[in-house]
Amino acid sequence: MKNTEDRKVSFIDIEADKWLKENKDPHYLCSMRFKADYVIELKGKKIGDCISIDKGIVEITQMGKRCFEECEFLKKSKVPCPLANGVAFAKIKSV
Repeated sequence: MKNTEDRKVSFIDIEADKWLKENKDPHYLCSMRFKADYVIELKGKKIGDCISIDKGIVEITQMGKRCFEECEFLKKSKVPCPLANGVAFAKIKSV
């Protein structure tokens, strides 16, 4: 697992955020637990890309997030959770 310095800022893709808001089910663990710092378009972004936020710059350190085996969405669904690939984490490069 990445250290916490590499995961200071979290992003969620616009479409994954829409799904998250439409699927507030207490049995879908991430729909109740995950809170992103920013909603952005993640399409085309990759590890190492830098993003300007306010007066600072962050560098993407992780794309996607792990799913929890106990999540009911994973147990019931035949498709991957939109959050598995619709989330990114970044570290602060400069302020």
